[in-house]
Amino acid sequence: MAPAAVSAPWRPLFVRGALAAAFGLLTVFWQQPNGAPAGWAAAAYLLGTAGSLIWLRSALPGRVAARAGMLRTAGFFLLAAIVFALPLGPDRHGWIGGAAVLAAGLSELVLGRRGPAETPLARDGITNGVISAGAGVLLIFVAPLGYKAVMGVLGGSAVILAVLLVLAGLSYRHDADRGSRT
Repeated sequence: MAPAAVSAPWRPLFVRGALAAAFGLLTVFWQQPNGAPAGWAAAAYLLGTAGSLIWLRSALPGRVAARAGMLRTAGFFLLAAIVFALPLGPDRHGWIGGAAVLAAGLSELVLGRRGPAETPLARDGITNGVISAGAGVLLIFVAPLGYKAVMGVLGGSAVILAVLLVLAGLSYRHDADRGSRT
């Protein structure tokens, strides 16, 4: 595989993983999340996720068909960020934001299913999509339990995604280094 095709995606994947790790750790140690600060923290995480997907889209070489799907997925994460930034309360944050995260996860899942031959990121997209879609479904159901449950679900999925994305980013970086030496 050409070094340019492999080296490009590692940075946005690693940054997305680092953002997810930071948010996940915040939710683990934040004992009483409530109100606007909880919504803003979730909005910042989801906005960073959308930004990293747009960055990943621009890092892909040429005219890869997955680029349009990444933009759609980023749009759903951006919508979720907007919902969490508004003062709606835990019920609406969980229901509306959960629906947007579910849509983003399904979009990422479809993106991964459509592109196995096209990009090595497809398997990662499938895994990330399943985790995000699962978090979206759980957000809808735990919304009546308050911000601690909403942040716990979103933060728990962020921790899982962080591990996978950082490992994927490091793997792509290693492949790029190995490809540049041959």
